[in-house]
Amino acid sequence: MLLTGLYAFLCTIGFAVLFNIPKKNIIHSGVGGALGWVAYVYSQNFLDSVVFSAFVGAFVVGLIGEVFARIFKEPGTIFVVPGIIPLVPGYGLYYAMLKSVENDHQAALQSGLETFLVAIAIASAIISTTSIGRIIKTWLSKRQALRKHKSQV
Repeated sequence: MLLTGLYAFLCTIGFAVLFNIPKKNIIHSGVGGALGWVAYVYSQNFLDSVVFSAFVGAFVVGLIGEVFARIFKEPGTIFVVPGIIPLVPGYGLYYAMLKSVENDHQAALQSGLETFLVAIAIASAIISTTSIGRIIKTWLSKRQALRKHKSQV
């Protein structure tokens, strides 16, 4: 598990460089990608669903991205976009196309559907974490405004 986490870290760093992420945030992006991949692999040990495991991994990447965005005062996409790269189901898409070319339409449809569901799960997890981050940010700003109002009274 540690070795696959390291590979995911290096993969994420490679894509962070490719996407021109600021140099000071490349390592942080790599940490998010590695932890997301470890969560994905770890959840596969307990769950029998690749789709839900992808959701868990992307949710971890999204949470880490939101936390790092607040800590380092950067947009969350700097950490999230490279971080989800190890979770993207490239093999599933390749396998679906291969089976389609080989005229094994049943296997192509099954693999293509699973790939589509994994992509939907990743997008849903990112949307969920972004929404949670905005809700918390709104709640904290309202709380701070209420405290400021009470201190003035």
